[in-house]
Amino acid sequence: MKRNSSSFLVGALTALVLLIPARPAPAQQIEWTIQPYLWLAGLDGRLVLGPVNAPVDASFGDLFSRLEFAALVRAEGMEGDWGLGVDFVYFGLGDDVEIDVPVVGPVQSGYSLDFFQIEGLLIRRLQPPGAGADIIAGARFTSLDPDFDAPEVIDLGLDLDGLSWWDPFIGVRAQSDPTRRVFVQGRVDIGGFGLGSSFAWNNILMLGFRLSRVVSVGAGFRYLSTDYDNGEEGLAFRDWDVDQYGFLVGFDFTF
Repeated sequence: MKRNSSSFLVGALTALVLLIPARPAPAQQIEWTIQPYLWLAGLDGRLVLGPVNAPVDASFGDLFSRLEFAALVRAEGMEGDWGLGVDFVYFGLGDDVEIDVPVVGPVQSGYSLDFFQIEGLLIRRLQPPGAGADIIAGARFTSLDPDFDAPEVIDLGLDLDGLSWWDPFIGVRAQSDPTRRVFVQGRVDIGGFGLGSSFAWNNILMLGFRLSRVVSVGAGFRYLSTDYDNGEEGLAFRDWDVDQYGFLVGFDFTF
């Protein structure tokens, strides 16, 4: 009888526990990272706007002397194993350049170039932060707005509107912490796939140092290669086949 009573009591308590609503798991706090940075990039390749061919070949020192304005910042939010990020790059250049104009041939022209690029990415963390890898996927929008003021270009009435496109990409990034304060980060992604550019290849390697729990400083190298043309012909043809490469320096603010 006591055994039956005990069994009944255990069963009743079990049923009661099952009926009590479970307390929801505490929400994971979003970890934010904001990084203003400098990309000391040189350019190597070509820009084609219809019949006008403008070689792009400049070191960072050359570009810096032509730089009118620049703004670069990256932001990221992680909640658990998932996150979103955005990377914004803008610079404006102005100088004289030799361009190849149809009928006329090579001429010197003053020019300005507004370069705008914004990247959005989805992050899936595979390992805990500090020593692991993330899968990343997203899209990178690039816009170029050049302007040439050579009389030969103006007199021919050439339409030299700029170009813009979206590149989807997928890749991986990894981090290793050799010590409590020192960390190494790497990223590789490929994109374009003929949906935007024919092919885009992005590589980043950074060495960082934690100054505090909130502030870190990092330096490294980035190489971005893009081969884009719009598939048009004649005056409407646009081509950007350029390698951008150079050192990165930035500060991370994590909170």
